[in-house]
Amino acid sequence: MRIAPQLCVVLTVAASLGQTPPKDVDGWGKIKWGMGLPEVRAAYGRQAKASTLVDDSTSDYAEKLTVEKITVGQTSAIASIQARRGSDKITQVALHFLQTEATTGNATIRSDLYKELKVLLPSKYGPAMEEDVLDTKTMRWTFPSTSIELRWFEPDIINIGSVTVRYTAVDKKAKDAL
Repeated sequence: MRIAPQLCVVLTVAASLGQTPPKDVDGWGKIKWGMGLPEVRAAYGRQAKASTLVDDSTSDYAEKLTVEKITVGQTSAIASIQARRGSDKITQVALHFLQTEATTGNATIRSDLYKELKVLLPSKYGPAMEEDVLDTKTMRWTFPSTSIELRWFEPDIINIGSVTVRYTAVDKKAKDAL
C-alpha cells in the first residue's frame, strides 16, 4: 500500500502533536559534535564516503565525508559532513536535496519540498524564527549546542534554486564572549 505524500506529512504532524521540542540538539543523526572522521566512519559504515568535492571555497568549513540517500519526508538528500578548516572534528552537517532531471530547474518541486520541511522540522524542533529576504526564505532554530537552518533560495532571474538544511555546532567560546 502506497501512502500519498500529503497524508505522510499530516500523519507525521499528528504523531508529533503534544511532543515537546528538545532542550538541546548536540549533533545530527549518529554524529555528535566533535567526533573525528574515524568515529563517523564507524557510525555510518559503508554509507560514509570520502568527499570528492574540490575545495576551492572561502567557507570556514570543508566537506570531509558524505552520506548519500538520506530520506527526509518524501525526499532524498546527501549529507555533507564538514569540519572547520584545518580540523577533522565534525562541526557541521548540510543536507543537500538531490537534483534529478525531474527537479532541476523546477521551482514548484523545490517550493513543495520547502513547504514539507516547514512542517516536519517545527514538529521535531518546535517553532522557528522565520525570515524572507529577496530570493531566500529561511527558518532558524537555536539550541545550546546547535543552530539549525532551513533555507530555500529561488532567484527570479534564472531557475537554479536550492533547498538546504544545515546543522552547525554553536561556537561556545564566541557565545560566552557576548
